[in-house]
Amino acid sequence: MNQPSIYIYGYLVHEPVTALTDLIICICCTILGSKVGKSSDRNWSYFFYTIALASFFGGLGHGLYLYKNNILQLISRSTNIVAVYVVSLASISLLKNVNVRFFIKVISFIQLIVGLGYLIFYNQFWIVKLDAVLGLGIIVGGINVFLAIKGNKGSLFILVGLIIHGIAAFLHSNKISISRWFNHNDISHVILIFGFYFMAKGVIKLHEYYAIN
Repeated sequence: MNQPSIYIYGYLVHEPVTALTDLIICICCTILGSKVGKSSDRNWSYFFYTIALASFFGGLGHGLYLYKNNILQLISRSTNIVAVYVVSLASISLLKNVNVRFFIKVISFIQLIVGLGYLIFYNQFWIVKLDAVLGLGIIVGGINVFLAIKGNKGSLFILVGLIIHGIAAFLHSNKISISRWFNHNDISHVILIFGFYFMAKGVIKLHEYYAIN
């Protein structure tokens, strides 16, 4: 469902609610990045900051361009690919086996290069979603399932966040909307914020666990 464009102080803004919810994600992830950075691994804070940057450019891309596969969206999507790589590294660092860490790092790096390469040639959002499934769903999710089984409660919160992100992806992919003013983009953006909150909460608890043990 396409969102109507509006004029704000004489300037035409496309998909205003989508642009606004993107900017809200930007603000929330900046705050979460700061909180996580004060209590745990910097890689995790870099993840939230990178998502904030991606959301900022995504909001501008939605608001300033009627055509959605534009240069600002390319920057946003590329930054999302980098964010998935960063959070993969943050999760990999929690593994004790050196060989396993090295192997998954190589896989993550290949995924980064392939994802960015596809974006440069095609600039389609499905590339970002597929990259998130592989990076967040399989690598980050798999590592945190392993850590949760070993008794790390922080990983459970991270997994809850990933599940919430999966719900957001499902609603977005199926274009489930409430109205033309609050469509599948807006719904998924709001849900993503809750997912990021649980991930941040899990990261803090996760590193508290390692500090004690």
